[in-house]
Amino acid sequence: MFISSVTITNPRTTSEFETQMDHIHHDKHQLIFANNNIGSFTIDGRRFPYKPGAFYYAPKGVSHMCENNIGTDYFILFFTVSSPVLEEELQALTYEIQPQSPSYVQRLVWQMYMYKYSNNSAADFYVFSCFTMLLTSLINNAFYLPIIDDENPMSKPTNILNNSFDKLLEFIQAHYTTDISVERMIKVSGYQRAQLFRIFSKKLNTTPHKYINSLRISTSKTMLDDHNISITNIALSVGFKSTPVFTRAFYNSEGCLPSDYRARNKQ
Repeated sequence: MFISSVTITNPRTTSEFETQMDHIHHDKHQLIFANNNIGSFTIDGRRFPYKPGAFYYAPKGVSHMCENNIGTDYFILFFTVSSPVLEEELQALTYEIQPQSPSYVQRLVWQMYMYKYSNNSAADFYVFSCFTMLLTSLINNAFYLPIIDDENPMSKPTNILNNSFDKLLEFIQAHYTTDISVERMIKVSGYQRAQLFRIFSKKLNTTPHKYINSLRISTSKTMLDDHNISITNIALSVGFKSTPVFTRAFYNSEGCLPSDYRARNKQ
């Protein structure tokens, strides 16, 4: 294996000003993923103000410092490498990394976090898989595998699932945190639009849109148990376009607001 360990912290939002003294990780590399532009990262005498969606890389053995102001929102990922070949490849990383495909890598980070706290017996495998894709895309910005690229007519359509409803459900369950339109489901399954709605009604007594929302709501309920994650971050990470859309869907499903659900479960 090229990567021997991966750790992702809970998403952090600082409530007060804090500065870490210069420090060194002698046995592991560190990546900081910034969710906003509050705070900064200093390494090798260079200061980098945080930029939303950017990564900040501290190689093992290099002194660095984080300055977090009130409201700094970020993830930290630690990883160790067992391959000299990969250690050499990591030298291509700059201290500040602007991903070529920000939404893609952001989804990978959130997927890692959700798998970390899932009950899936293969969670570690999925965390490693997501991190491998993440690190590959950071080292080589040309590497990007969109699920379906509707904007690029040269991309290959994912209609290899041969009209299988079970396979369609597998596709949705793997990608419900992304924007899955009816057109995408048609392209994936090969169904006609009327067929798609009819089979969802017959087999699940629901519509495609409501089924996707049910998966998002289910995941959001688990994430609401972690009071370190803001409701806005939960909404976006499970696939809703905004907090109001998430709040309305959650209320329709659970009969209460996300904030009320969180407060009730805290008791």
